[in-house]
Amino acid sequence: MAREKAEYRQILEGLLAFMGERGGGHLMGIKDVSEFLGVCPRTAIKRFALTKAGITAEALASRLASL
Repeated sequence: MAREKAEYRQILEGLLAFMGERGGGHLMGIKDVSEFLGVCPRTAIKRFALTKAGITAEALASRLASL
């Protein structure tokens, strides 16, 4: 079984706090991801293979921890 990266929990806490300020939830849209990362929506889509459906905070935290 794969272990999670050391930074995963810290990133996830930050993402959930960010989403908590916006009404809660785990599903992040393209706009949410781009605002959290401080990049334009086009860059967020390209770097993280986002779709119109968005991405869960857990999946994004995992991808960010792998960078």
